[in-house]
Amino acid sequence: RPQDLDEALMSRFAGVVTFPLPDIEGRTAIFDTYATSLTMAEKITLARRCESCSGRDVKDACEAAERKWAAQLARKGGKSASASPPPMRMYE
Repeated sequence: RPQDLDEALMSRFAGVVTFPLPDIEGRTAIFDTYATSLTMAEKITLARRCESCSGRDVKDACEAAERKWAAQLARKGGKSASASPPPMRMYE
């Protein structure tokens, strides 16, 4: 991400390639890839809520939800719902 790079480093690149934000279908597809435990209706709901998010933002949100869910399971000793995937509320 350009905002994460130093200006001196950025000046060494010949040009910058930008991509538009994904549309609802693109965001849904990204949720479909990274939030496999959710229903398609839940993925569409989340995609609608993330209108100003990049694909990277969506991926990062999915990974954060999974980490949060894993931490909750670890605190409970991993016994309650040990093999269950993260529920929708973890993504909100």
